[in-house]
Amino acid sequence: MEIIIIGSGGHARVVKSLVELIGYKVIAVCDPDDSNKNHPLWKGIKFYKDESDLSFFDKDKVFIANGIGHMPHKSSSRKNAYNLLNEMGFLFPPLVHPVAWVSNYSIIEDGVQIMAGAVVQTGTKIDKNTIINTSASIDHDCKIGKNVHVAPGVVLCGDVNVGDDSFIGSGSNIIQSINVKKESFVKAGTIVVNDFKNNNMKSI
Repeated sequence: MEIIIIGSGGHARVVKSLVELIGYKVIAVCDPDDSNKNHPLWKGIKFYKDESDLSFFDKDKVFIANGIGHMPHKSSSRKNAYNLLNEMGFLFPPLVHPVAWVSNYSIIEDGVQIMAGAVVQTGTKIDKNTIINTSASIDHDCKIGKNVHVAPGVVLCGDVNVGDDSFIGSGSNIIQSINVKKESFVKAGTIVVNDFKNNNMKSI
């Protein structure tokens, strides 16, 4: 499978390593900021400046990996790139690291990225364009929405629901049966024991 990575910063470099580990070939990078093009990891790879430059690729043969990171105050770029390229007809295959453990009884949608050491238990559904980052633990029957970032080391106990566009900070713990409303920002290291709502990420 041939892959174009969107973005070229830190998250994109992690995605490149993941893509190659599972046997795919990175053929290009798309990033309006090409200041990273001389990084050794991108040596010999073609850079494009705009998503419209990709329109000539055969969408039945070339797929997209979203390398734009998701921070609580800056999540729209990742979401917008996914939506635009999806509308152009590109597919985003789910990417699962070889040393992640994902139950056969879970549902992993398009564009989901599950990083090294993560665990996803039975009955869990992870929606489109969501990151389950390094060593995160997602227990049974969780529902995680679109465009979510579950940061490294997060623990979600059973039957947790996380709404679209949320950011769950590194090392957070959310006990069983909690609802996290859409666009919420759970700060790093937080222990969540009640339903959670924070819809003002831009001011944080």
